[in-house]
Amino acid sequence: SKRRQVIAVESQGHGHTADVDRPLTFEQMGDDTAAVLRHLQIPRADVVGYSDGGNVALALAMRHPDLVRKIVVMATNYSNDGLTPEVRAQMEKAASASESDVIKNVPPPYSIAYAESAPQPSNWPKLVLKVMKQATAFKGWTPGQIRSIAAPTLILIADRDIVTPEHAVAMFRLHQQAQLAIIPGQDHFTLVEQSELLLPMLNEFLSTP
Repeated sequence: SKRRQVIAVESQGHGHTADVDRPLTFEQMGDDTAAVLRHLQIPRADVVGYSDGGNVALALAMRHPDLVRKIVVMATNYSNDGLTPEVRAQMEKAASASESDVIKNVPPPYSIAYAESAPQPSNWPKLVLKVMKQATAFKGWTPGQIRSIAAPTLILIADRDIVTPEHAVAMFRLHQQAQLAIIPGQDHFTLVEQSELLLPMLNEFLSTP
């Protein structure tokens, strides 16, 4: 934020944005993000997405390429084949669990942040279940769709991520203008706490013409 204008988009049901009666899909969230950019009259943006947000960034780059200059996808799988077997099994189990059971394995910082910002904090279990159903229903992006992305892309994961290193390498190989970074000694949740490592990397990537 010291160098750039930062717009933090809170998607449907996330942060201060209330949920509505429609399923969560990455395509819809990408379209919603495009609508935000057009509403704010932002002609072109660099887009950074973490976890599911990375798939929103991919959807935006594929469906609204005119709005995107560069993208960074962090800890993101472009298909569920890229998840570790343990995580995939947990997600499938969670998608059919009750609302009370599905929130048991979510780290506390997420529920605390939701309670502090959401217009209806009691909807937390509903949102978590909705996200799990979205994740398990995700059909994935095809290799052709990944190849179609024109925006230069930084693919970034932790070495102990829920996304396998092999999957990140496969996405890197598919993309014509990609860079790849694997952060050592981190997992899916601790990755985003490594600002002293990530910010110089992001600044260098986004600042290059």
